[in-house]
Amino acid sequence: MTMFKLILFISLINTSKVEEIEKQKDDVDQEIKNHLKS
Repeated sequence: MTMFKLILFISLINTSKVEEIEKQKDDVDQEIKNHLKS
């Protein structure tokens, strides 16, 4: 049972990290678009 919880926990952490990276990518995309506009 503990092994399962551990796996679940790790996958949770990985998912949140991926979401963070996605957010950063979106921010960078916005920055690039803004620079291209000006």
